[in-house]
Amino acid sequence: MSKTIIAGNVDAVKLNKTTENTRILNIRVSYERKIGDQEITDFALVKVFGEQAENLAPLIYPGTYLLCVGDLEIRGFKNSDGSVAGLLILHATKIEHFNFRTKGEKTQVDCEFLDI
Repeated sequence: MSKTIIAGNVDAVKLNKTTENTRILNIRVSYERKIGDQEITDFALVKVFGEQAENLAPLIYPGTYLLCVGDLEIRGFKNSDGSVAGLLILHATKIEHFNFRTKGEKTQVDCEFLDI
């Protein structure tokens, strides 16, 4: 089985519940890619389920840098203007998060690897 890695900055985080009361942490991650000389910012949705979602939620906030490993799902849809678009969804199995803090003139990095 292949795994996909997505690395980027957290743009938005939301902790939800399913109708069966399973917790889902939805994390929108932005990342940049180059096409020729142009840099494009894209977004992926990273999903974490259950107890791991509850444990991870307080640690993740906009600006946090994430390295996410998991199973990729791609969904296609039509926008209201009729154009076709796609959505990358990563069902995370591992997440490493980096929180950068500045203290005086030094930058400190908090890092934690979560095997979910």
